[in-house]
Amino acid sequence: MLRNWDSPAMAAASLAGLLAGEPSRLAVAETDTRGDVVRCISFGALERLVRRLTRAIRTACGPQPVQPLIALIASLSAESIAAILAIWRAGGVYMPLESTPLRRVLHLLSRTNPAVALCDTESFSRLAATLGPSHAIGAGQLHRPIPSLDVADGHYLGVISAISISAQKPGNGQVPIPPDVAYILFTSGSTGEPKGVLGTARGLLARLHWGWKAFPYDEHGPSRLMNGVGELCACKTALTFVDSLAEILAPLGRGVPVLVLSRELVRMRPLDMWRALQVHGVTRITMVPTALRMLLDGLVLGVDGQPASSTAPYHLPSLRVLSLSGEPLPLTLAHHAASLLPLAQVLNLYGCTEVSADVTCFCVGGRAEAEASVLGMQGGVWAEHTSRVAAATCPLGAPICGASIRLVASTPSGHESDVCLGQIKTIRPTDTADGQSAVGEIYVSGDVLAAGYLDEVNHPTTDPVSYTHLRAHETDS
Repeated sequence: MLRNWDSPAMAAASLAGLLAGEPSRLAVAETDTRGDVVRCISFGALERLVRRLTRAIRTACGPQPVQPLIALIASLSAESIAAILAIWRAGGVYMPLESTPLRRVLHLLSRTNPAVALCDTESFSRLAATLGPSHAIGAGQLHRPIPSLDVADGHYLGVISAISISAQKPGNGQVPIPPDVAYILFTSGSTGEPKGVLGTARGLLARLHWGWKAFPYDEHGPSRLMNGVGELCACKTALTFVDSLAEILAPLGRGVPVLVLSRELVRMRPLDMWRALQVHGVTRITMVPTALRMLLDGLVLGVDGQPASSTAPYHLPSLRVLSLSGEPLPLTLAHHAASLLPLAQVLNLYGCTEVSADVTCFCVGGRAEAEASVLGMQGGVWAEHTSRVAAATCPLGAPICGASIRLVASTPSGHESDVCLGQIKTIRPTDTADGQSAVGEIYVSGDVLAAGYLDEVNHPTTDPVSYTHLRAHETDS
């Protein structure tokens, strides 16, 4: 499959055409702050919105480079999902930005100078008011908002073209971008200037196809929203985080609908969120371990420290896959989740933005035979891994398809200068079948590797055949 994406254009086209559902079937459902479904968009309506946005982007861009940079300043919704696909169909590079703080948004816009910015209702009004009187827009033009299709609730995406604010001289054009880049995601900047990670279409497709093969969707899934005839995947991750890409594209690329959970529901009402997962029959969700622990603690303690009622939905009979990533996963938490979700596979995914989200996977609970086959483990090897209950954190498992990992082990003195090539061990997806595990610093190579950082495009530090240091601490494999 990867050989079909040797051309960047072919890989980008594969991303742009991911919608795979029948026109009449549900594609996107959205909840309110209490978890009730308030909007439903079919695959047909979503496809029409994608086409409309694609035409608007091309019109707004005008004569632009082959790969115009398109900023998306919006919260997670049916419109923003359509916008992502429309950006790729228009031949653009997708760059999501948070709408707040406004100073950071303006800084990143001035730094990248995108050809077009797509904004949701709130961001459109804020940027229109700010860019006008306070900055030199240059050739910028405020376009009429584009209403979404088949809904009458006033949702829209606004288009601001040719963004050029005071920090950039008008006419300078966007920053240079390599031809194989599909998206740019910025790091938090907590240790300095935010870095723009150049994600490739090939890397994202490798991540998606691994998930489709390792954990295929069940067309006879138990989702209540689908009347028990399919799966339903929760979407809750902000667009500026890399996990949102697989969270959105993996299900829609296989004709499976997504349930967009409101931000307030996720952040402020964990019990209502848990109930929404149960009521609507969600079959897959991705969380960080800290959020899972807070959610499970909330189920035990109830509201305001009072014990939860006997009807509290501890068990989610519809859940089939719980993916945990973004933080080290305590083994006790992993087994606790697995015990509450006996029908689900609990996955520990490890990676970062620079490697298309994930590079390793370890299955904690659920169907043992499936877990063993996915990780390439057999018999006693699986027993050895699952018996490591005394370990502080869950093992990272094995590399996913499209990723190759090398573990660099230090000498007994532990000094970084003591790391030498003779101590590198290459790990591939089948290597765990021999029952071996190792400890060391992780280096990643393969299709999942990003093209580099935005400010280093003229002298990139990474490429698919070299190994990039992922995390500078010792960790179990």
